Amino acid sequence: MFNFTKRAFTLLFLAALIVFTIPAAAQDQLGKIAYTAVVNGVSQIDLIDLSGNAVNISDGQGNDSSPSLSPDGQQVVFASDRTGNLEIYVAASDGTNMTQLTTNGYNNAYPSWSPDGTQIAFSSDHDGDFDIYTTDLQGNVNQLTNSDSREWSPAWSPDGRQIAYVSDVDVDYEIYVMDVNGKGAQNITNNPTDDGNPSWSPDGTQIAFSSDRMGSPQIFVMNADGSNVTQLTNNNNDNQYPTWGPNGQQIAFVSGTKKQSALFVMNSDGSSPTQLTNAGNFAFPTWWLPQP
Repeated sequence: MFNFTKRAFTLLFLAALIVFTIPAAAQDQLGKIAYTAVVNGVSQIDLIDLSGNAVNISDGQGNDSSPSLSPDGQQVVFASDRTGNLEIYVAASDGTNMTQLTTNGYNNAYPSWSPDGTQIAFSSDHDGDFDIYTTDLQGNVNQLTNSDSREWSPAWSPDGRQIAYVSDVDVDYEIYVMDVNGKGAQNITNNPTDDGNPSWSPDGTQIAFSSDRMGSPQIFVMNADGSNVTQLTNNNNDNQYPTWGPNGQQIAFVSGTKKQSALFVMNSDGSSPTQLTNAGNFAFPTWWLPQP
């Protein structure tokens, strides 16, 4: 289900137009969505507001993917293979002032910005398999997990005290939550199918995720301790990559087939799914939560 390959990091997303209009004042409260777009065979980072104004913030020097916007919206961190392997880069949100953050010569991906803007969590195969690491903006790296399994897709809790991530330590893909120091890891899905793509609600009480426990991947939500699992989508498409909106009332996600998909937004209870983009190949949306 959730293919953990370099291709999965660097593919997907074709920019398209939002099909409805939201007043400017409301847009400011809903922020922007960053995503990956494949253009002429090269994946790039685009940034779109909810009126459909999309801009490319990559420079075309490599396959850029899995963006995460800083809490103040001024910077974006992403993975790129422009040096051959995947490394983590930081740039201004308009794509300028790009800086390479990791330089270890291994594959580093799935960066996620901490709520206070001082740390970035990411996954790296530095030790042979993929583990979760953090780094500050000066490149000082700290390893959080160290196992013979693979850990990836880190997501910070809004209070910055915990990190949710995906692991195949139990053979199937499960979602774990650990303290920010790497201790106290707990399996919160504990289901014999594949679960992935965790995303915390803004108030930290819930985690949205995708799972194939019903057959095709669908979007679910659970309490932060793994209880009260609720299915939000129920269709024949592959529904993945949920990301909460800043007001906690909406969830963006990708829905479609392996050949074609689109970006949707639904209410956090799963009602009123609305297609935001024309069909293309989509993945890795991340919603910027503007600061009060």
